[in-house]
Amino acid sequence: MSEKHQVTNKWKNYERYYHYAPLIHFQNIVHKDKFIKPGESKVSENTKRKTDNVVWLFRNKINDNNINNVPEMLMIPSVLGKQHDRPKTQVEFALMLPKDDKLQRADIFYKEQKADISWIRTLEDLGGMKYDQQWIYKNIIPLSFCVGFRFLFSFINNEETRWVNAWYKHNSNSIKPYGKEKQVLINKQWHEKGIRF
Repeated sequence: MSEKHQVTNKWKNYERYYHYAPLIHFQNIVHKDKFIKPGESKVSENTKRKTDNVVWLFRNKINDNNINNVPEMLMIPSVLGKQHDRPKTQVEFALMLPKDDKLQRADIFYKEQKADISWIRTLEDLGGMKYDQQWIYKNIIPLSFCVGFRFLFSFINNEETRWVNAWYKHNSNSIKPYGKEKQVLINKQWHEKGIRF
């Protein structure tokens, strides 16, 4: 068996997902914590009810051509109104996650949590996307599952763009750009893992 074939089979029991984050969280995830931490699952209107915190995931990349294509759940509300809201899709993390009981489609997760159907519909309406199109991971996601990330420059303002460019310059010896969107590769090139994004 060729070495290339062996490397490709490494991901046989894994699936590809995407997680989105605002730029402000990027340094913590990559340099400090070394993992993506869970957020709220909000399975009930009752805020006192203890619920599992989860990492929110998508099977497909978000269409980020303009801000109107980004689901509301990926927006950071501002006090100035929607025209000044900023998307959480400033950084896209590409993940290869094991097919285990921590990985679940969001609508199935909510049913198992016995969430009220009207509450689920309310959250879907507010978020702008059905839960059968979203996935959750019931744990932290270590960076060892992260095969790459990219900055989505169309959603980064001038000040943040300077910060990103400075980051690239400072880390140019340890990372390699990938394509026109400056895809950042972690540890090994994706093609060495048999993955095409």
